Amino acid sequence: MGAKNKTIRCLTVDAAAQKTTLHEISREDTVDRFGSLGVHFTLWHSIWQHALDDANNVPVVGISTGPLTGSGAPASGVFSMIWADPHTQKIVIRRSEGMLGSMLRYAGVDHLLIYGRAVEALYLHITDGIVSFISAEKHRESDNAATYEWIIRHSDERDRVVVSAGPFLYAQSEAATLLENKAFEIGGFGSGAIFEQMNLKALSVAGRGRVKLADAQEFLNLCIKLYAAFPQKTGYSASKYLPEIGYYLSPWKSKRVAITPAGGKVLLSDKEWKNIEDSPEKESLLRIKELCMLNGLYWQAEEIDGQVLSAASRQNEGELLSVINKKAQLDSNLLENADLDAIIFALLGLGWADGVPYVEPVDDAARLLSKAIGEPWNSIQLTESARRVVRINGELHRGEGRKNGQK
Repeated sequence: MGAKNKTIRCLTVDAAAQKTTLHEISREDTVDRFGSLGVHFTLWHSIWQHALDDANNVPVVGISTGPLTGSGAPASGVFSMIWADPHTQKIVIRRSEGMLGSMLRYAGVDHLLIYGRAVEALYLHITDGIVSFISAEKHRESDNAATYEWIIRHSDERDRVVVSAGPFLYAQSEAATLLENKAFEIGGFGSGAIFEQMNLKALSVAGRGRVKLADAQEFLNLCIKLYAAFPQKTGYSASKYLPEIGYYLSPWKSKRVAITPAGGKVLLSDKEWKNIEDSPEKESLLRIKELCMLNGLYWQAEEIDGQVLSAASRQNEGELLSVINKKAQLDSNLLENADLDAIIFALLGLGWADGVPYVEPVDDAARLLSKAIGEPWNSIQLTESARRVVRINGELHRGEGRKNGQK
């Protein structure tokens, strides 16, 4: 096994002062002990504490990767979007999928925290750990698509991820969520407003580095075994179900739902359409999806249950929207609503919460982590780490962490 991968790099950006600070800290000094979003409860605890005080109303947004994000492990495109909601005085933690987390790590940043309000519209540009503050005042009124085109047109990097505020499905607000490369929703409803409060027009990230692995060869061997296990466990033909296998093989998932202007068609991922096409409730399911998009609610076909279908079959639009909205709120905070296995996968940077064809997925995740950072981990330790993160998150929201300066 190679040298231990002991440290993580955390970048703090003060949008108001246009200053940055890069911290390199030990993984063991974070709440989860392997350097995931637990860093927000240690290194950045005071900033989040300040943000949760409604009187201060300090806009804060964080992006955290896991030790496996962008590593090439099956479905390792998961990262966490984090922001403070001044209305509920809660930190919202959302599991996201896309290229942003991987690109941050390739740029030499494991965790990013942006806070404060810029004096004028600002574009934040990160390339291989170097941060540039660029005025976007002339583009203050530009919409999401125009902002993206402006950045790409003046960018020297071919592989650049651009994040900007944009519409959430069919919601009326033009800055309801955060979109990756103008089309892919990563932030969750309400996250776009934080960029607006910061006067942050866009964030772009480009990196030419790689994810450091303590034992790269053994890590690769394990990834190959996990990939091979997919058709063996499911009986799927590799040629017939290549997109589905790629869903688990790729560094980031291939299933991403694009956002279109109002008036477009109902958008379904391949997996959603497969579920709907053969369902006796096809008409009700399509109606549910359409209503969600028209009202800015997030919903996937695989998440249906009897309560939702019952409301749809009775043609009760108000009841249907109420039911789905409550479910969307439940899904909005990873640490409050997900089960422990889902939290473990999200902390590590794996998109395995939707179900994977592995008999012991948490054990497999522990093996991947061990090869990545050069220290032995098992499923019991991962469960303990997840519980610790959940507990300290709860303490912060109850005010205990604010009083005690919890670490």
